[in-house]
Amino acid sequence: MIRERTTRAGIAWIATTRLTQADQQQLKQQYGLSDEMLVYVTDPDERANYTDSEETGEQLIITHAPRRLQQQTGVRYVSEPIGFLIKNQQVFTFNQQELPDIEFLLTRCGADETLGTPVAFCLTAIKNLIDQYLPVLKYVTKERNRLDKLLNQSRANRDLVALSYLQQTLTFLISATQNNLELLTHLDKTVLGVASVGEEELLEDALIEAQQISEMTSLETEVVDRVAQTFDSLVNNDLNHTMGFLTVWSLALTVPTIITGFYGMNVGLPLSRSRWTWILIVLLSVVIIGSLIYEFRKRGKF
Repeated sequence: MIRERTTRAGIAWIATTRLTQADQQQLKQQYGLSDEMLVYVTDPDERANYTDSEETGEQLIITHAPRRLQQQTGVRYVSEPIGFLIKNQQVFTFNQQELPDIEFLLTRCGADETLGTPVAFCLTAIKNLIDQYLPVLKYVTKERNRLDKLLNQSRANRDLVALSYLQQTLTFLISATQNNLELLTHLDKTVLGVASVGEEELLEDALIEAQQISEMTSLETEVVDRVAQTFDSLVNNDLNHTMGFLTVWSLALTVPTIITGFYGMNVGLPLSRSRWTWILIVLLSVVIIGSLIYEFRKRGKF
């Protein structure tokens, strides 16, 4: 979908979402966008980067924003590329997944009359997109604290799944935040055109925010990994205890099987014709089983 807008500061803004082949043809024919740039902005796996073309006068910035995935077994987050393209003093935005939060932030930037240049619009929007990681990290911290309290309690499979979702979320987040930071770090060395003092301040604000988010994500990843390691240790300990319990009882229950096996043979055996033989077999089995259990408990194996 392509929507032509004008920001409060008078900048021509073309907002796009879920581009179809027909939309891409319109962008090429009506606005002169190149095939190369359209490939970049429609690639769902595109990394955060800056690309420009002197031939076509296009400047493309791709950054990553968090996206919530609601599943039956829980919530996790991934990152989605969001594109900003400047050409002929026009701003093109690319929100392929049509994320509502992104649309709201872009609309808010369009309503800011102080953003008088395409560069200022893009840098402010990028800073606001980076701020979207804060509530995600707060959710991760809250969920991590909840799971941490379960360490000394019973641990259900759903808790292990929730912990794995946290690790998956942080894997995506740490990659996205580091890529965003690298993008902004090198942005002032490009031909983007950050010329005015106001634009330099916007870039510096976005860079500071990206550094803080990246550091917070790295720290949270370390903490969650430690919690996961503790979970793994406790689960392995529980498994070892269970296996030890089953092993002891499997050994103990082989005793009556062996004894009764002897008396199941069609040969003459001591006491085989006595009517009290079965009682002696039961008592002998109980004594041997009790001795085995006592010995295992004495050695701390049961």
